[in-house]
Amino acid sequence: AAPGRARSGSCEWKARPSSRKGPSARRADLARSIRAEYCIGIGTVTAAEIDQFGMGEARRLVFDRALDDFAHRNPDVTVAHVLVDGTIYRPWREVPFTLEPRADAKYDQVSAASILAKTERDERVCSLQGYDAYGWRRNKGYPTADHRDAIRAHGPTVHHRMSFRLLPEE
Repeated sequence: AAPGRARSGSCEWKARPSSRKGPSARRADLARSIRAEYCIGIGTVTAAEIDQFGMGEARRLVFDRALDDFAHRNPDVTVAHVLVDGTIYRPWREVPFTLEPRADAKYDQVSAASILAKTERDERVCSLQGYDAYGWRRNKGYPTADHRDAIRAHGPTVHHRMSFRLLPEE
């Protein structure tokens, strides 16, 4: 249950490859530091857009939005190159790019963007009001047993990605 998120950034920041997978409190601290110190852009796609377009196109769309937001927030910064974690991307404004699977483990800037994307997504899920039965503050929308039990009991919400298998076959 969650929208998709992407971040773009310009920084000389040092991150550990496992930073995104560390404790959520540590990630939140890192995210606050990154937001305060570096140029960023935010891209979001909704669960409905993911369902409508599929994950590949939604990923392209979220990158477009993150880069557009970066350009809007930082008009004095020229985007000279885009480094993409993965293999799905649509060229943006004729800017050269590199597709690099597992780039978050290799490049500090991508690791920082990955931390921001995960933190932003988790914060958004936790901020949704009126869905206490789903335990999103605990499970962040990931398919835990209690989350699946809530889907069985209450059905999916508009925040669930309906194109995903919400429940295992029973």
